[in-house]
Amino acid sequence: MKKLLILWMVLVAFASCTDRKDLFDSGRVKEEAKENFPIKDIDPDQDWNMMAVRTLDITINAGTGAVYTVKVLTDNPFKVENDAHVLAVADVKDGTTATLKFDAPSAMEYAYVMRQVGTKDCEVTVAALKDDKFVAAFGRSATQRAVSERAANITIDNLPAPGFVCPSDAEELAEKDITGNVRNGAYYISKNLKADKINLSEDTKLYIKSGITLTLNVDKIDKGTIVVCKGGTLRINGTGKDDKDFTLKGSIYNEGTVTINGDDFYMQNKEAELVNYGIIYIEADFELSAGEFYNGESGQCVSYETSIDSNSTDGANENKSSATWVNDGYYACDGFKVSSGYRLQNNCNLHLGEDFKLDGSDGKDVIFNNSGFIHCGGKAELENAILNMAGKSIFKTQSLEFEKSVRLNSDAGVQDKDKPLLLCVNKALYDDDKGELTMSGVTYVTCGNDFFDSWAVSGHVLLVNVTIGDHAQGCNPDYDKEEPSTTPPLAIFTYVFEDITTTTGDYDFNDVVLKVTAVNNGQVTIALAAAGATKELSAGYKVNGRDNILWSSVHEALGVSAGTIVNPGPSTLADMPKQTIKNITSLGDIAFYIHEKNNPNLRVYISQDDPEFQLGGVPFALCIPTDWAYPAERQMINEKYEGFGAWGEDRNSHQEWYKKPTK
Repeated sequence: MKKLLILWMVLVAFASCTDRKDLFDSGRVKEEAKENFPIKDIDPDQDWNMMAVRTLDITINAGTGAVYTVKVLTDNPFKVENDAHVLAVADVKDGTTATLKFDAPSAMEYAYVMRQVGTKDCEVTVAALKDDKFVAAFGRSATQRAVSERAANITIDNLPAPGFVCPSDAEELAEKDITGNVRNGAYYISKNLKADKINLSEDTKLYIKSGITLTLNVDKIDKGTIVVCKGGTLRINGTGKDDKDFTLKGSIYNEGTVTINGDDFYMQNKEAELVNYGIIYIEADFELSAGEFYNGESGQCVSYETSIDSNSTDGANENKSSATWVNDGYYACDGFKVSSGYRLQNNCNLHLGEDFKLDGSDGKDVIFNNSGFIHCGGKAELENAILNMAGKSIFKTQSLEFEKSVRLNSDAGVQDKDKPLLLCVNKALYDDDKGELTMSGVTYVTCGNDFFDSWAVSGHVLLVNVTIGDHAQGCNPDYDKEEPSTTPPLAIFTYVFEDITTTTGDYDFNDVVLKVTAVNNGQVTIALAAAGATKELSAGYKVNGRDNILWSSVHEALGVSAGTIVNPGPSTLADMPKQTIKNITSLGDIAFYIHEKNNPNLRVYISQDDPEFQLGGVPFALCIPTDWAYPAERQMINEKYEGFGAWGEDRNSHQEWYKKPTK
């Protein structure tokens, strides 16, 4: 009996000194884990890795000699809704190329690269992944060029200069004569007149001097020219049996005030001219199909709807257009629509209360040139159209829609300081996903969605954050390229663990949750986000072969007793317990793990760091390349993220499953 007692005591002592790892069947635990894992048909090449170390070659040739802060981001930081996080930061001197190395999601195909001086002069370009590398440039580089096309400058022949003066030999036109046949020559009126008819000859010029008002209740002016001098007033009230319309077939030169009242105002004759250096109120819909409209630098013109259709009379072809519309001053209207034409140019301020539409036909594009400021208070629609934008020009619209064939041309190259700005407050899109857009030159773009991001890859777009007021003054209002309205935070990578040591788990991947920042200045911050297990667990890491403890008890670190589940944990990173690891270059240098507090040799690693993991096996931990919303307690990962199962079965599909929770 004594011998048996001694033998039993020896066995107990031996067991207490033996690694607990040898006291259970690890093979059995792995088999049970595989049986309980929600994915049964795992891709045999699945390694559960969602991370990669990438490099970016960034060249700056801005010609400034400045040192720029360059940030590598996960998204466009200027979008209304964005998920931009910082993956890497470096200072790069103008005229040099720098190489940045950083951790990134392996599924990330595009890197958003922001160049910044102070809080101003922020620009973002987009680099596509090629051969595991991103390449980006600001300014000219050997690999990035954008061909520009120069916008045509439309001129009007024989345009009268401002400073209209009634000739000294002009004849006074009596009230009784204005309704008769007025022969060729120069005339003036010396007092306010009203007439229900006017009949000027082709070479007649009728001057309205300062302080004089001529009121016409007519449906047309067939011939001749009415010249409104500074201080003079011309009022036209359209007439007609059904509609109160007015048609201009002759010419009006204005340096005073002209008011046109009616339902519709038409210019339908090739010889028709409306030249303005004063103020014109078109209290009607303005329809231009032939003739020349010119609003000078001092001109202000306001109308209801403006419609231009050059084909309605003479047609338009590559050599000739029957309608010319040029604005060098301020032109405001409710909406602006062009069905055909190419002699169309805005050089100053075109302000639209509602929509802007270039609506060409197949094989006959509308061509519109802009070197000024277009403000569209509604939607801009471009179909079978060419929009040419000169340097410093601005096109602001609430939304932008493309259909069929559209071309946006900028006459600025990559190194030109002055580039046109396209400011789309809300979003840009293809109508019904149908459209073909091409671009030339380089354009600054502020847009509420990511429509133009792909054009930033090609070098035709630089993404910026610009705000311009709806009533900004001048032909080319000044603006600043501001930093993002919300500063992108450091990227967060989420390490999630199942406490599969001596028993299998429930695959909610929240038994220990670590939030780890991207490497910044050679260090990372680790935050303890949750402890969803009843076991008393420790968290640690290995660097350069050395073990380090983060928290000997994750429960105690979260301020609760062992066995108390903390899921969800603190809602913000600031409220979480944190540790710092220094002197590293990549998260790949760190192997995070968990273990039962009193059994440090039974560890759970992510698959990449687990020496016992085999391809196609079951993961006990994951590194999710985002600030991940982990499952609730007892909620299997595939219940919260259905795409996880599809990715597990095919590692080349649903690679960003973690961005799309289903519950």
